[in-house]
Amino acid sequence: MKYQSILRITGLITAIVAVVQVAPAQRHEIGLTLGALIGTAKDTPGGALDIGTGVAFQATYGYRFLGTGKVGLSGEVRLLASPLQEIESSTRTATRDYASLYVIPGVRVNFAPAARVSPFAAIGWGYALFEQSTNRIDGNPNAAP
Repeated sequence: MKYQSILRITGLITAIVAVVQVAPAQRHEIGLTLGALIGTAKDTPGGALDIGTGVAFQATYGYRFLGTGKVGLSGEVRLLASPLQEIESSTRTATRDYASLYVIPGVRVNFAPAARVSPFAAIGWGYALFEQSTNRIDGNPNAAP
Protein backbone atom coordinates (compact mmCIF):
# COMPACT_ATOMS: atom_id res chain seq x y z
CA MET A 1 0.00 0.00 0.00
CA LYS A 2 2.81 2.41 0.94
CA TYR A 3 4.68 1.49 -2.26
CA GLN A 4 1.57 2.25 -4.40
CA SER A 5 1.27 5.70 -2.82
CA ILE A 6 4.89 6.45 -3.66
CA LEU A 7 4.32 5.35 -7.26
CA ARG A 8 1.21 7.57 -7.56
CA ILE A 9 3.07 10.62 -6.24
CA THR A 10 6.01 9.91 -8.55
CA GLY A 11 3.63 9.60 -11.53
CA LEU A 12 1.89 12.87 -10.67
CA ILE A 13 5.17 14.77 -10.40
CA THR A 14 6.36 13.25 -13.70
CA ALA A 15 3.14 14.36 -15.43
CA ILE A 16 3.50 17.91 -14.10
CA VAL A 17 7.12 18.14 -15.22
CA ALA A 18 6.22 16.79 -18.68
CA VAL A 19 3.87 19.71 -19.42
CA VAL A 20 6.15 22.47 -18.18
CA GLN A 21 7.39 24.72 -20.99
CA VAL A 22 11.13 25.24 -21.39
CA ALA A 23 12.16 28.90 -21.14
CA PRO A 24 14.50 29.86 -23.98
CA ALA A 25 17.94 31.15 -23.00
CA GLN A 26 17.52 30.21 -19.34
CA ARG A 27 20.74 30.22 -17.35
CA HIS A 28 19.50 28.84 -14.02
CA GLU A 29 17.97 25.40 -13.75
CA ILE A 30 16.33 23.77 -10.73
CA GLY A 31 15.12 20.19 -10.65
CA LEU A 32 13.27 18.28 -7.93
CA THR A 33 12.65 14.54 -7.97
CA LEU A 34 10.75 12.23 -5.63
CA GLY A 35 11.19 8.49 -6.02
CA ALA A 36 11.25 5.12 -4.35
CA LEU A 37 14.13 2.82 -3.48
CA ILE A 38 13.21 -0.81 -3.99
CA GLY A 39 14.20 -3.11 -1.16
CA THR A 40 16.77 -5.86 -1.62
CA ALA A 41 17.59 -9.11 0.12
CA LYS A 42 21.18 -10.19 0.71
CA ASP A 43 22.69 -13.38 2.05
CA THR A 44 25.61 -12.64 4.33
CA PRO A 45 27.85 -14.95 6.38
CA GLY A 46 25.98 -13.78 9.50
CA GLY A 47 22.52 -14.50 8.08
CA ALA A 48 19.90 -13.08 5.73
CA LEU A 49 19.60 -9.30 5.43
CA ASP A 50 16.45 -7.65 4.03
CA ILE A 51 16.73 -3.92 3.27
CA GLY A 52 13.25 -2.42 3.00
CA THR A 53 11.88 0.12 0.55
CA GLY A 54 12.49 3.80 1.10
CA VAL A 55 11.75 7.25 -0.26
CA ALA A 56 14.38 9.09 -2.30
CA PHE A 57 14.60 12.86 -2.77
CA GLN A 58 16.78 14.71 -5.26
CA ALA A 59 17.34 18.43 -5.77
CA THR A 60 19.55 19.77 -8.56
CA TYR A 61 20.75 23.29 -9.26
CA GLY A 62 22.53 24.04 -12.52
CA TYR A 63 23.97 27.22 -14.01
CA ARG A 64 24.70 27.41 -17.75
CA PHE A 65 27.87 29.43 -18.18
CA LEU A 66 28.44 28.67 -21.86
CA GLY A 67 25.84 28.10 -24.53
CA THR A 68 25.35 28.09 -28.26
CA GLY A 69 22.38 26.92 -30.30
CA LYS A 70 23.78 23.38 -30.42
CA VAL A 71 25.65 22.84 -27.14
CA GLY A 72 25.39 24.18 -23.59
CA LEU A 73 27.90 23.75 -20.76
CA SER A 74 26.68 23.93 -17.16
CA GLY A 75 27.98 23.52 -13.66
CA GLU A 76 25.62 21.70 -11.32
CA VAL A 77 25.17 20.48 -7.77
CA ARG A 78 22.98 17.48 -6.93
CA LEU A 79 21.69 16.64 -3.48
CA LEU A 80 20.26 13.14 -3.04
CA ALA A 81 18.78 11.84 0.21
CA SER A 82 17.08 8.74 1.48
CA PRO A 83 15.96 9.49 5.04
CA LEU A 84 15.11 5.95 6.16
CA GLN A 85 15.41 2.36 5.00
CA GLU A 86 14.46 -0.24 7.58
CA ILE A 87 16.46 -3.46 7.88
CA GLU A 88 15.19 -6.90 8.85
CA SER A 89 17.65 -9.68 9.59
CA SER A 90 18.00 -13.01 11.31
CA THR A 91 21.08 -11.45 12.89
CA ARG A 92 19.49 -9.60 15.82
CA THR A 93 22.62 -7.48 16.40
CA ALA A 94 22.34 -5.78 12.98
CA THR A 95 21.42 -2.09 12.84
CA ARG A 96 17.67 -1.38 12.69
CA ASP A 97 17.74 1.15 9.82
CA TYR A 98 19.94 3.58 7.96
CA ALA A 99 19.79 6.86 6.04
CA SER A 100 21.97 8.17 3.22
CA LEU A 101 22.92 11.57 1.81
CA TYR A 102 24.94 12.44 -1.30
CA VAL A 103 26.23 15.85 -2.43
CA ILE A 104 27.61 15.78 -5.98
CA PRO A 105 29.00 18.81 -7.84
CA GLY A 106 29.64 18.26 -11.53
CA VAL A 107 29.66 19.43 -15.12
CA ARG A 108 26.92 18.82 -17.68
CA VAL A 109 26.94 19.15 -21.48
CA ASN A 110 23.50 19.67 -23.07
CA PHE A 111 22.92 18.98 -26.74
CA ALA A 112 20.31 21.25 -28.40
CA PRO A 113 19.85 23.20 -25.14
CA ALA A 114 17.02 25.40 -26.48
CA ALA A 115 14.92 22.41 -27.64
CA ARG A 116 11.94 21.12 -25.66
CA VAL A 117 13.84 17.85 -25.07
CA SER A 118 17.59 18.19 -24.65
CA PRO A 119 19.81 15.11 -24.22
CA PHE A 120 22.81 15.58 -21.94
CA ALA A 121 25.92 13.94 -20.54
CA ALA A 122 27.11 14.68 -17.00
CA ILE A 123 30.10 13.85 -14.85
CA GLY A 124 30.57 14.59 -11.17
CA TRP A 125 32.29 13.66 -7.96
CA GLY A 126 31.09 14.08 -4.45
CA TYR A 127 30.51 13.21 -0.85
CA ALA A 128 28.38 10.38 0.57
CA LEU A 129 27.20 9.99 4.15
CA PHE A 130 25.55 6.87 5.58
CA GLU A 131 24.09 7.05 9.05
CA GLN A 132 22.83 4.00 10.88
CA SER A 133 20.32 3.67 13.69
CA THR A 134 21.36 4.18 17.29
CA ASN A 135 19.52 0.91 18.07
CA ARG A 136 19.99 -2.63 16.85
CA ILE A 137 17.16 -4.92 15.69
CA ASP A 138 17.07 -6.54 19.15
CA GLY A 139 16.38 -3.09 20.71
CA ASN A 140 19.75 -2.70 22.41
CA PRO A 141 21.98 0.33 21.74
CA ASN A 142 24.11 0.12 18.59
CA ALA A 143 27.80 0.30 19.56
CA ALA A 144 28.93 0.79 15.95
CA PRO A 145 29.82 4.36 14.96
